[in-house]
Amino acid sequence: MCSSDLSIDLTGWRIASPAKGFADAHPIPPGVAVAGHGYVVLYFNHDNAGSPVIDDKLKGSVDAALQLWNSQGQAIDLASWLATQVIKGGSVGRQPDGSPTWTVYSKAQASPGQPNK
Repeated sequence: MCSSDLSIDLTGWRIASPAKGFADAHPIPPGVAVAGHGYVVLYFNHDNAGSPVIDDKLKGSVDAALQLWNSQGQAIDLASWLATQVIKGGSVGRQPDGSPTWTVYSKAQASPGQPNK
């Protein structure tokens, strides 16, 4: 969730495992922005289900993390989870929205583009 009243343009922003670093991270597709107090959903897959798509799969068999960098290469956020928490078809989000706590949601619990339940 964007805590700003203003929209945030994600042009030039990147996302990947922190080990990859900014230079090797996946660019967020052009034209993606987060509306003020809004949400953006990034899909990680190879089958173009959903949009925008980051052409990579999240690894469900290992502990993992995702780092978000702004266009200047500054680390903005980090999410991490354990392989034992991964639910096929699920998602990762903050609970409650805006908190520092990340939660793994089942497919039935996921609420893309809306407040986390």
